[in-house]
Order: sequence, then C-alpha cells, then structure tokens
Amino acid sequence: MRTLPFLVVLFLILLLGLHSLYPWVDRNKVASDLVLQHKRPYLNLPFFLMRAVVYFAVWFWWGYRIYRMSVRQDETGDPTLAERMRRFAAPGCVVVTLSVSFAYFDWILSADAHFYSTIYGAMLLFGDVLQTFALVIVALVLASKQDRFGGRINPVILHDIGNMMFAFTIFWTYLSVSQLIIVWPANLPLEIAWYLDRVRGGWKVIAAILSLVMFAVPFLGLLSQARKRDPVRLRRIAVWILAARVLDTFWIVEPTFRNTGFAIYWTDFAAFLGIGGIWVYLYVNNLRGRPLLPLHDPRVMSPLPEAAV
Repeated sequence: MRTLPFLVVLFLILLLGLHSLYPWVDRNKVASDLVLQHKRPYLNLPFFLMRAVVYFAVWFWWGYRIYRMSVRQDETGDPTLAERMRRFAAPGCVVVTLSVSFAYFDWILSADAHFYSTIYGAMLLFGDVLQTFALVIVALVLASKQDRFGGRINPVILHDIGNMMFAFTIFWTYLSVSQLIIVWPANLPLEIAWYLDRVRGGWKVIAAILSLVMFAVPFLGLLSQARKRDPVRLRRIAVWILAARVLDTFWIVEPTFRNTGFAIYWTDFAAFLGIGGIWVYLYVNNLRGRPLLPLHDPRVMSPLPEAAV
C-alpha cells in the first residue's frame, strides 16, 4: 500500500514518453494502419488515461481500506475486524486481479499494438504472483533472523509458502507454453511476429535460458520437501526466482523497442537498479516502522514478545 504512490510517480513519468512507447498514440501511424484503426475505440489516449485512473483508484481504495482496518485492529483489539477484513479481501482479490490484468494489456501489450492475446494478462499476473511469494520468503527469512515474528515462522509455514511457489511455477509455465503451442503452429502474421522478435539473434539465447531458470531449476528445487522446510535453501530458490523474473520481464518488454535486433544498454541496468533500488528502500523502511504481525488478531494465540513489535 505504501509503495503505491511511487508507482503513480513512475506512471506520470511514463506519460512523458507515450508517443515513443505506443504507436497508437501517433495519429499518422494510426491513419496508415488498419489494425490500429480497428483498435482505436479501445486504444486511444483519453480512454487509456481514464482506465489508468480507475486502476490506481481501485488499488488505492482497496489497499487503504484493508490497511486502515489492520491499523484499527492493532490499536483497539476489536475481534470483529479480522472477519471484516476477510470478507472485504475476498472480492478484492477478484477486482484487483482483473484490474491488474487489464493494466498489463494497456501498459505493456499495447506497445505491440498488432499482437493480441487473451491469455497475456493472466500469464504476467501468474508470474507476478510467483515473484510475490518469492519476495515473501526472502522477507520472512530475513526478518525471522531479527526475531520480528516472535519465533512463529517454522518449517511448516515455509513449506506451505514453498508449495505455493511450486504451484505458480507450474501455472506460469502452463500459460506460457499454452500460448506458444497455439500461436507458433498457426503462424498467423499478427500473432507470430511477437514471438519472432523474441527468438531472433541473442533473444533466442535468453528464451532458452528462461526455460531453465523460470521452470526447470525452480521446479526441480521445489520438489524436495526438505528444501522447502530449510529457510536458507528456500531463500536461495526465492532469490533465484526473483532474478529469473527480472530476465523474463526484460525478454517480454524490450524486444518491442529493439528494432535492430538484440542489444543491451547501460541504461537498462541503470533503470532497473535505480527504480528497483528506490522501491526496495521504501519497502524495507515500511517494514522497519511497524509490526510484521497483527498485535490483536484472534488467530495469533499468544502475545507477541517485545522483539517482534
């Protein structure tokens, strides 16, 4: 919730380069392109901005409501708030899932305006859920070393989250491969071009690496129950998945803007380290400034020790 304002700032910066990023913003390109003309009712600047406002409004409103109820629970100990949060979060999962999926269509896929995919949003969303569980593992293990959870993080909890990482590794792979085996044999011009841009030259090497680092290594690593119960080894797998997701995102986004073929520039590293570094700083500072477990949640059976608050 507290890192969302930073995402708004990034989006405002993105607006400065719309003409360079999205071909459907350029009226001259639209006038000479039948595909862009066909998509004009959806891909037009006013509607694009209106959808972005709706996305952020939904994320802020749902996140703020959950956040405020959580804070009130810590302050008052009201036992009814846990059930209210649960009921509020359930439809929120559906709404946020849909809004995030459409945001992927708008902000990433529409840069390749000729390509269309009904599975694109779900594919990216599952990848992000996977990296979320990986980030949770890293945060849990590091915070547990400082006793921020009062000794409550045990092998069973780690094993459960490890199982979720394992499941979403399979889900992400299933969606990615499903799209490929449909698009590639069909060989339709408006669909196959997206993949051709990503399997030419050096991009082919990255595609091959991704099949190993995003599926084979995590899949084999998370098969072991002992490894999922070991905080050190599970954290290594989580860090691996986070790094793999960076490469996966680079492979999905960048070929659209590399008209001369495979290339990596220093600005790629600078953007990742700069933006990523600021986000990590905000995230870590937020974790340091508040309890990591609810203080009066009825599901927490015993009081938290002082070190965990």
